[in-house]
Amino acid sequence: MRYNVVTWLLALVIVLTLAVPPMQAQGAGPGPLPDDAQSTTGPVPPPGIERGNVAPTPSRAQIVLHDVPAYLWRHGCAPTAAGMVIGYWDGRGFDALVSGSAATQTSAVNAMIASSGNYNDYCLPLDEPPTMLPDRSEPPAGDEHPDDCVADLMKTSQSAYNNYYGWSYFNVIDDAMSGYPAMVAPQYSVTTQNRVWGDFTWTSYRAEIDAGRPVVLLVDTDADGQTDHFVTGIGYDTSTNQYACRDTWDTGVHWFSFAQLAPGQPWGIYGATLFRIEGPSNKYRVFLPLISRTDSTSSGWTTIKSETFEGSFPIAWEIGDNNGTDYGEYVWQKRSCLPYAGSFSGWAVGGGANGSALACGSEYPNNADSWMIYGPFSLADASAADLSFKLWLNSEPDYDKLCRMASLNGTNFFGMCTTGNTSGWTDRVLDLANVYNLGNLMGQSQVWIALRFVSDGSATYAQGAHVDNVVLRKYVGAGAAPIVPAAPADPATLHEEFASFTVER
Repeated sequence: MRYNVVTWLLALVIVLTLAVPPMQAQGAGPGPLPDDAQSTTGPVPPPGIERGNVAPTPSRAQIVLHDVPAYLWRHGCAPTAAGMVIGYWDGRGFDALVSGSAATQTSAVNAMIASSGNYNDYCLPLDEPPTMLPDRSEPPAGDEHPDDCVADLMKTSQSAYNNYYGWSYFNVIDDAMSGYPAMVAPQYSVTTQNRVWGDFTWTSYRAEIDAGRPVVLLVDTDADGQTDHFVTGIGYDTSTNQYACRDTWDTGVHWFSFAQLAPGQPWGIYGATLFRIEGPSNKYRVFLPLISRTDSTSSGWTTIKSETFEGSFPIAWEIGDNNGTDYGEYVWQKRSCLPYAGSFSGWAVGGGANGSALACGSEYPNNADSWMIYGPFSLADASAADLSFKLWLNSEPDYDKLCRMASLNGTNFFGMCTTGNTSGWTDRVLDLANVYNLGNLMGQSQVWIALRFVSDGSATYAQGAHVDNVVLRKYVGAGAAPIVPAAPADPATLHEEFASFTVER
């Protein structure tokens, strides 16, 4: 009987030992998730998979972050997909993330994704299933290079993590994407989050894209019910419920159904990694052809009016629909649909008898002409003044626009308009020392400013215009107001034009 008990115990130990995953090499970090949360693809698409619609008919229901750079597979789809997110933010004012421009796949971009040290230490010897070849992630520790790229932080290709060449696990993507900026640009504050299907929804995906934040998606390209590939999510289409992505295998934009991973569902989604970044570079970020000045905390600057839409609105603002009620009443109103900061922003058509009934995400109406006016205020003692704000815009290019304007009588306004798609939140400034048709307004005792959204009678798009963090200020200190350089020019999806309008009261 004793022999039988011992035999049974030994058998139990053997079973339990086989059921427990192997220990990771010391210093390797957290263990991997199960196989259904891992990429398994290589530098070319698996044969026979769907590639998606690469050239869908342009639609007003589409929101796409076109300025996310297109990088090709670089020793792993996960570091490449994450690299596109990092490269995108490098081009939006956080330019310490990558040396030089990250708009194309330069040698510096390649080094950010996967360095030569990564290739030599972890990719070599090149392996593929079913034979895993040990690399320098295995003991003894110390014969590998120090982490210096995204792929290192993701443990991509490392045999100690049960990764063949180019493979990565989902559970380390968030830490790697926050770890890389912390390593190369600690002045930035980055938060990341892994979210799986159920916690990651169509609504939450659209919210990230609407805010101008691309995401990394882990998907199942061949519909076998198992994850296999990481891509960069850059857009969506509300008419088809599809997501747009850059897939690391070419430089196009591919469209697939936004659906949960499941057998028979090509490109189904397992989860997403969200990435948010803040830092000192945002302080002066504006777009040409605008002039940028330092913030209102600098000596000599006085804030005349600040509007965050967090309190009562429209206190001190005059709002109206320049068409009266001819096409319904749509006016500016604070709404919680798309805040830049806090809980609210100003939606150009979110108020009025008809606008207040619009659900978040709705298309703006035809023939909108909504304005909000502040004034009069005095610039008699000012040597500089400007109106600045955050803008989120999705409008019919060249026809529907958000205008920032000034007036000397409160009726006839002149200024600049932005039309097209901002691909998230961006900055706008109206220099009151150089207003179209009015010139320099310094020394004027009565000045008005206005924000106006206008659409024509044809196509309309989702949302239209939202603004937040509106600041009107003047400089009254001794000497000239300090000037800082302007940021890079607008993307091709945006256009600026001069404009004038007359308020109908």
